[in-house]
Amino acid sequence: MLETIREFARERLEASGEEDVLRRAQADRLIALADRAGTRPVIEAPERWDFDLVAPEIDNVRSVLDWASSHDPRRGLVLAASLEAFWVVRDPVEGASWLERLLALAADAEPRLRAGALRALGGSLDIFGEHERAAPCYRQSLELFTACDAPADVAHLRFRIAANMVMRGEAETAWPLLEDALRTARELGLRLGESQALGFLVERAYKAGDLALALELALESAAIARDVGWDWWETGQLHSAAMFERELGNLDAAEAHARRALDLAMALGGRQNILFSVAELAIIAAGGGDAERAGRLWGAVETEAAAGRVGQWEKHHAELEALVLRADGPAFARGRREGALLTLAEATGFATAQTEP
Repeated sequence: MLETIREFARERLEASGEEDVLRRAQADRLIALADRAGTRPVIEAPERWDFDLVAPEIDNVRSVLDWASSHDPRRGLVLAASLEAFWVVRDPVEGASWLERLLALAADAEPRLRAGALRALGGSLDIFGEHERAAPCYRQSLELFTACDAPADVAHLRFRIAANMVMRGEAETAWPLLEDALRTARELGLRLGESQALGFLVERAYKAGDLALALELALESAAIARDVGWDWWETGQLHSAAMFERELGNLDAAEAHARRALDLAMALGGRQNILFSVAELAIIAAGGGDAERAGRLWGAVETEAAAGRVGQWEKHHAELEALVLRADGPAFARGRREGALLTLAEATGFATAQTEP
């Protein structure tokens, strides 16, 4: 819509005296849209996310949340929390900002709504690397879900707290909690929870230097995620599997896992997972002696990363760069210059075509 038309329509809306009624109806429509898109948190059932339903409406979401902040914070909190998966995958910074704001404004909202919103806030903060800020959100959410007598949600929050401890460097304390989370998930038949717990126990095997076990657990976690249709979690586990295969010297297997992870990430539109997957493909190419392809992929990665903070990318960038720069030389430099002019999809498509017979 042209800005002049938008402003005219806004003036007419304000003059009508019906804005609050219409905004509430718009909020309810968007909440129903989130249900259809599957972006609400799902603990016991398979997750199918259709972000293409949400993305075209994101400006409407922002408009409603802005209105709700002043006129109906509870309804705004319902909408923001119902988009939990969308925020985590597409824009955790914006999601955390809205959730934090509306939680403060809707302090008297019912406990179960606040519990879910706090879980959503913790998820957005965690995925962006703000692990210390996420920790109290999970603790408060667990207290509220416990009071609501919601055993599946309680089990999930106990997992999240343990996973957050791993990310905050308290792994030794977290391992028994994650084993307990795995047992509970299996007892309750929570396939998603089982996949998640296995995915974090991968880290214990890796830290202990047992690459074979780490790979086995990552692939088991990925297989469960694939069975229940949780593409986002499968993406992360396949990325880990690619890394383990690369470190074991199995570059063909590493390439296959990384490509599958990238395909899933591209379909979901998650910038962070896309970036990590392309970076892994660059490292694999460097390890296999294909310096030009490694440079092209890495050049595209650098351009995308320069467009704005990605989250956990900044934490791992230096170690990944050191691995890909093993291929540094004239061919790498040439590919890097060319890749810097390409999108990640263009660079990956070009490099993939080069490697196919």
